[in-house]
Amino acid sequence: MKELEKSAYKRIPLEILNHFADFCESHGLHYSLAYGTLLGAVRHKGFIPWDDDVDVLMMRDDYERFREIYTSERYPFVDMVVDKNHPVVMGKLYDSNTIIYTYGHIKRKYGLFIDIFPVDNVPMDEDERRKWLNKIHTWRKLNQLLHMSAKDLKDKNINACKKKLYYFVGKLPITSFVHHRIESLCCKYRDVDTELVGVPLFMFYYEGNKIREMYPKSIFNGYSCVEFENRQYMAMKGYEEFLVLAYGDYMKLPPEEQRVGPHNIIAYYKNI
Repeated sequence: MKELEKSAYKRIPLEILNHFADFCESHGLHYSLAYGTLLGAVRHKGFIPWDDDVDVLMMRDDYERFREIYTSERYPFVDMVVDKNHPVVMGKLYDSNTIIYTYGHIKRKYGLFIDIFPVDNVPMDEDERRKWLNKIHTWRKLNQLLHMSAKDLKDKNINACKKKLYYFVGKLPITSFVHHRIESLCCKYRDVDTELVGVPLFMFYYEGNKIREMYPKSIFNGYSCVEFENRQYMAMKGYEEFLVLAYGDYMKLPPEEQRVGPHNIIAYYKNI
């Protein structure tokens, strides 16, 4: 295998994004650039200079429709429902000609990717929301145990008894059940009239009652376009409000010492 050249860490995710956007637009599916990708589009009209990942959001109905009809050998789609061995909770579209190494060993069976996050309805009642999120995060923690390797457990800073318990849990044949339970909980309020939406698997409370990954539903009432690397892509209508909620003063550059990429990966071409 041959290690990817530095430029490929942005070039390949952009190629995947172009393929994804073409497919969605040809099938009437809506999506939105999100997180650092949306921030890069608005602030830099492309990748944030020190970042290379691509994130998109899809409302649950569009996400499920995409999962139902999409197929590609070059850029396969995977999530917990498609593949019970998929270890993370968001969907991914990846380049099948590459493979990722993390911390010196193969960590993923897939290659360079873009992340696709489904957006779900969120209950308005505070107590109900807390109980719902606690259930989701309990099942998510169980999912993490099911995907822990022996090496992961060995490196984990916990006592021997807990390691044995975690190892036992990780061997239980319940992965598919857990994955479907997580998705079922996330979709619990899809038919409820609510003014809030979010990405439940990444919502959590901090500083008391503040909560991450929850947004007014009105932000997604329609779509516009933003420029990213010399192409127009979809963005939720209220993308400026989204960026304020996610980043605050999003046009202000972070301190220079914080301008580092979030990933510690090395990728290789499979067939070279």
